[in-house]
Amino acid sequence: MSSPPTPLIDAARAEPPAAVIAQIIDAGARHERLRRSGRELRFALGSRPGEVEVELVDSAHGRCRTVSVAEAFALACPAHAV
Repeated sequence: MSSPPTPLIDAARAEPPAAVIAQIIDAGARHERLRRSGRELRFALGSRPGEVEVELVDSAHGRCRTVSVAEAFALACPAHAV
């Protein structure tokens, strides 16, 4: 019995697709907007598998609080908040 053919990898592609680059640039702009307002979102793995913990850090006032993933999304993408 023969094994399935090995998929070919296009090693000539030296950069991510344009759509991915656009998303990276957009994420950078959102991060910069939060940073200018003295805030930062920090992500970490939670105590349970698949869980994500998010902290909102306010560097201007030295405060930090845990926020939900939905709150983090709303802070980073206010136009798309639910």
